[in-house]
Amino acid sequence: MAIPETVIQNNETAIEQKLITQFPNSEICFLVLISTLNFWGYKIIDNGKVIRHRAGDGQGNGTYIDFGAPLEEEKALLAQSTVDAAGIRTYTFESDPDEIYTEEQVGEEFVFNICQKYLGAPLDQADEFLNEIKFTCYQKKSWWEFWK
Repeated sequence: MAIPETVIQNNETAIEQKLITQFPNSEICFLVLISTLNFWGYKIIDNGKVIRHRAGDGQGNGTYIDFGAPLEEEKALLAQSTVDAAGIRTYTFESDPDEIYTEEQVGEEFVFNICQKYLGAPLDQADEFLNEIKFTCYQKKSWWEFWK
């Protein structure tokens, strides 16, 4: 299981705690998209506290993690949803008013929109940024040593 997937599927993992220790006064964002399962999720930690944690899949679980108040980046999509008596959220969009979408169908859009906060554009529109970014290391430590 990949690191972001592990963190999103669990609470307070060792990896998460290590990052919080390394970057105590930072905002840390974990994102995951696995299209074959319609699995999506994000977890945002600010100054060591989880402020938003949300995940879902297309394996019959729908949205099964929903912790914290909605972020600005989520509000436009959430405004296009309704929740039925059983607590099931569905979405109807102006561009396709005759179609009803489930959470697992819209989860990817939430992840794309969360990226806007960090990349300046939704993930599916951030090609220029992603192609130009130069990753740097602030410590003389190999990445595999960090996770030990």
